[in-house]
Amino acid sequence: MNRTQWDSPFTDVPTKAEVEVYKPALGPSCTSGRFQVDLSGMPSTDWNKSAAHVFVQSFRDAYPDCAKSSKDICMAWERHFNRLCQIYRDHQERARLAQTLHQTCRRQERKSHVCFSHCRTMHSHLIEILQLYLCRLHVAKLYSQQHPSAARAIEELGVSGMSSDDSDHESSGGAARYTIVSKDWRSSEVTELLHLLDALHLCLRYRNSWNATSGAWPHLRLISHKSSTRAAVKGLPRNFYARRFLVSLTQEAFDELQSIEQTLPMGIPNGLREFVHFPILHSFSELEIIY
Repeated sequence: MNRTQWDSPFTDVPTKAEVEVYKPALGPSCTSGRFQVDLSGMPSTDWNKSAAHVFVQSFRDAYPDCAKSSKDICMAWERHFNRLCQIYRDHQERARLAQTLHQTCRRQERKSHVCFSHCRTMHSHLIEILQLYLCRLHVAKLYSQQHPSAARAIEELGVSGMSSDDSDHESSGGAARYTIVSKDWRSSEVTELLHLLDALHLCLRYRNSWNATSGAWPHLRLISHKSSTRAAVKGLPRNFYARRFLVSLTQEAFDELQSIEQTLPMGIPNGLREFVHFPILHSFSELEIIY
């Protein structure tokens, strides 16, 4: 599929029309040299079943001494296929939201006559928050068996629930450095979950070594005392909000928050805590690093 890393783009996915007209009688849906799978479909479709057979045969050819049965190889492929589908959906969502943000920014520019440079800066800022959201959502889905409610927690928070950054390049000698603008309304449970997902992402990115995968170098995000002035995200489970924030609200403001009494479990399993051993997190006690 010509992908070198887990987050590489998918550049050769069959079209919907190609998938619909394909019949097994036509022969294999793809070849080992040009391996194509329908990432919008199920493993049981004719196209994807044919692709699975191609994968099994190519694996046999590459590893003739492998003692695994064809059934075991096929089951391993299906598990990997499901993961690829998750990554593909994340990429599609990222592209869709990026386009939406771009269109929103252009509309605002036309309506309020904001200068283009300011609008472009705002757009870049929104894209960074979007990437942070999608990164965390992707990692939460990868570890859904260990932490079943993590992905839902990120989806509930949405892009608006992510912390934004202020650039602090001047005091760092021009190096890319950012201070975190925290959201005081978020509970410590939520913050701890977000920090864990960031650390898990780094473990995936660096593979527990200094050999980073391709992509932009993670930028430094310094923990600061800056707080966001934006309103809290409405309609979240009650335990998403800090208790101190809730008791500070007037009855009217509390009603407008529309919080849900039902809570979402966010306790981090010990096994998942122990999985995080990325050295950067321990060598920079005051820094948080994220892609």
